[in-house]
Amino acid sequence: MKRLTLTVLAALALAACGRVGPPRPPGPAEAISFPRSYPALTAQDRIEVNANRAAQGLPPLPLPRESAGPRGSAGR
Repeated sequence: MKRLTLTVLAALALAACGRVGPPRPPGPAEAISFPRSYPALTAQDRIEVNANRAAQGLPPLPLPRESAGPRGSAGR
């Protein structure tokens, strides 16, 4: 009986560890900065980053892909 009681208490304690629902960052919605995308690197930033990577023996960053822009604007 003692073993059953300890098992039930342990199960109840572990069941209360998680929160219900999807994870939400703390704080008001207007103060939350995640998720945010990083700004695109400028040409000068890319040159500096690649110089630092070369000094560390790392390959350069790949060139950015050409964006097609808004739909329907290709070739205009």
